[in-house]
Amino acid sequence: MLRFLLRLQLRGAERTRLWIAVEEDQERRAQHTSRTGPAWLVQMGLTGGRPLAVTWGTALTGARLRGGRSSRDEALRVLADQVEACTMRCPDRELGVL
Repeated sequence: MLRFLLRLQLRGAERTRLWIAVEEDQERRAQHTSRTGPAWLVQMGLTGGRPLAVTWGTALTGARLRGGRSSRDEALRVLADQVEACTMRCPDRELGVL
């Protein structure tokens, strides 16, 4: 009975170690992102052409992001061309436009 309890506790301890490793990895990535500054993203429509919106960070990923990372100057230029700013991330405030 005690060996069963020991196996159960060891399994729980291993699961906890994995959770800690995941949390530490996420914190390390967040610190790296904050040191390098935000990633400016320009959202493009399905047919290309005119940009639809500007955002930063990871607000848009995968299929929703058509376009890609942009420099700070490019994001400012796109916003100056009357392209909408993402309402969730407010890149215009982050860039100092507002």
